[in-house]
Amino acid sequence: MKVSILSCPAYSIVKQARLLYLVLKDYINVELLLGTFYSHQLGDIAIILGNPHLHERNLYSYVKNNKKDIQFIFYIVLEGNIIPSFIPMIQYLHDGIIVTPSNYAKRKLEQAEFKVEKVIPHGVEVYGYAKTSNMKRLGYISGYMERKYPNYLFPYIGKFKDNFYVITNNINPYKQYFNVVSTNEYNLDDSFIYSFYKRLSFYLNISDSEGFGLTPLEALAFGNPVIAAKYEPLTEFLPDFTLWVNTKNEKRYENWGNWLHIEHNIIDVDDLLKKVEIALNMSDNEYKELSYKSLEYSYKYDITNVYVNFLEFLKR
Repeated sequence: MKVSILSCPAYSIVKQARLLYLVLKDYINVELLLGTFYSHQLGDIAIILGNPHLHERNLYSYVKNNKKDIQFIFYIVLEGNIIPSFIPMIQYLHDGIIVTPSNYAKRKLEQAEFKVEKVIPHGVEVYGYAKTSNMKRLGYISGYMERKYPNYLFPYIGKFKDNFYVITNNINPYKQYFNVVSTNEYNLDDSFIYSFYKRLSFYLNISDSEGFGLTPLEALAFGNPVIAAKYEPLTEFLPDFTLWVNTKNEKRYENWGNWLHIEHNIIDVDDLLKKVEIALNMSDNEYKELSYKSLEYSYKYDITNVYVNFLEFLKR
């Protein structure tokens, strides 16, 4: 048996495809096919990572047309509700096993009548060290999307600009409200990202919608406690000792590409500022303990612990 791993081109999903390959290659015959590939390279099973979208449908169609007897596993993430008129466009998902990284994504797919076989969270590969003092440095990584930089948080975030360091891209309209470390978010080496995590004290996740949320988990693996809004799926995998920020009892939906209604959770700005103040004023002793707990907690999401769960489907 041979397994082929394919991915949509999104940076974070390609990264997970690489990590999945690193784990599975120790157990089975597997090949990572990114970019251009040919039909003779395809195995007996194709794992396709991405969103329930047209790019993934095109991948599926090419594979299906060139290897009739191939089996499919779809590792799917999404940040809201699939628009009903788009559901007929993604019926190809019924032709395989569907896996999601979060119960939130599972629920959204099942609302659209796609059966999800299993939830397998994303994992982390590289770890730092627990930190001994609070350097009062907040960090965040994301290119600009509306859900990643909710407009109602600005200009309030400017109140702690001197402490807030961000990796983003050039189209971000809010760059003046934080210290920009890089505007080349999609083309940075992993070593640059890991070095960034090492220099932080806390990871401040300001997004109001996620399908999983990998960067907070990566930050924990470098001993950085997380400040994050309290909503699914973040509440599924971040620890209880997260500095949770309240959300309001309302949601807003954004039409994204006529296929998804992104589900925005409205963040309580006053509570966000309060939690940031708590973080910046945390004593070194309290911070040291929290940093150690963050690192220890992240080990449960090591790629060798989570991605081996795919073998359940590959050894049937």
